[in-house]
Amino acid sequence: MPRKKRAVPKRSGPIVWAIDPFEARNAHRAPLAKAVKAVSRGLSARVLPFSVVSPAGLEWLVPTTAPLAPELADFGRRAVSRDLKKLHLRDIEKPTIKIAEHASRRDLVKNVLDFASREHASLVAVNTRRLLSPLPFKVGGFVESLLGSSDIPVLAVSPKAKVSPIIRRVLFATDFSRRSKRAFQQALGITHALGAEMVLFHLDVPIEAPFSYTDVTIGISEAFIEDAERAAQAHNRRAARRWLAEASKAGVRCTLAKGARGYQ
Repeated sequence: MPRKKRAVPKRSGPIVWAIDPFEARNAHRAPLAKAVKAVSRGLSARVLPFSVVSPAGLEWLVPTTAPLAPELADFGRRAVSRDLKKLHLRDIEKPTIKIAEHASRRDLVKNVLDFASREHASLVAVNTRRLLSPLPFKVGGFVESLLGSSDIPVLAVSPKAKVSPIIRRVLFATDFSRRSKRAFQQALGITHALGAEMVLFHLDVPIEAPFSYTDVTIGISEAFIEDAERAAQAHNRRAARRWLAEASKAGVRCTLAKGARGYQ
């Protein structure tokens, strides 16, 4: 049977790697580097390292009135270039260093997304957790804020992750909502480009009866809740069948996770 036409991600372009230039242990970047390498190969995408540095709050480190920002930028550029060279990545460009007046989480996210948007990035890659660094991209909650703000797919990898050099399977967790459908369509294109298969996972959550802290309580019968749960489950089963058909049409082998009972 001839291979179906290649699905194309909604966004095409490089992978922007949001990287902390002051991370002391390069080994923490290794899992993300492996993932970036695998994805960039599948997407035929360049990798653009991007860092934000800010002199805000660091003036006390340098007993001089000379501007601190240029020195930080130069140090960050050399540090990132040196460390990335050790990771042996191909198709990676010279790092871009952004000087920011402030280093708040909101400012970091905005700078990363503004740069990714200008470069028409296909993905933004980042580590998932803080690693004892007081500087950009390891601030607590940064990745959570990035995920909540970005309309570009985000590749988030834990420094402790075991990453295969070839991505063969993509797990897509969904609630079958409209927003999830848009993410699913983006994931289909990326999954196909990687030559991988997709596994859909959905878990039906029981509907809880509402309650009130006031003196007035509106009772809802168990029968009503059971009917609502059955209707929701039927809707999700229909959606699962449609999504599987859409994946097949896009040339992606897609199955339902074994834990998604009732959807086979």
